[in-house]
Amino acid sequence: MSKTILFLRPHPFVADTFAQTFRKLGFNSIKFTDGHDFERYASELRHAAGAVVSLALASTVPQSAEEIIAELRRRSPTMPLMLTGLADIGSLTKTAHTLLPTARFHTADSYSGALKDPRTDVLIVRRDDLIQPERASRLEALLMRHCAGDTAHRSAA
Repeated sequence: MSKTILFLRPHPFVADTFAQTFRKLGFNSIKFTDGHDFERYASELRHAAGAVVSLALASTVPQSAEEIIAELRRRSPTMPLMLTGLADIGSLTKTAHTLLPTARFHTADSYSGALKDPRTDVLIVRRDDLIQPERASRLEALLMRHCAGDTAHRSAA
């Protein structure tokens, strides 16, 4: 398994906290700067353990979350996906349902032990989930489980 997480549409405030959490768990991270990085990091995309997409309006990547998710799913349909943002969990979940209407969403609070299919199981993580100690340990276990699958078969590109 690759120990790399791709930040496909990072929001600096959220991505830095997320990257620190993943470093603690033994992962490296790569932050995309625009949608063209799919080509630049094609090899990493094939073997990455997961991808993080910020749903925030502002990002260092000019493409929308919808465009980035569509490109990710085209190139690597089974890449474990995590969506994040600064908004409350209700707002994030509503936006996520709009972008991925057939997905099953999991949060630190709603996790049911069913992270089985990275094509349909998506984690929604708020920055607060990562910085509040009582939530962080539960979330770290979820992140490890979500990103621990076989990466050899992922790339469709």
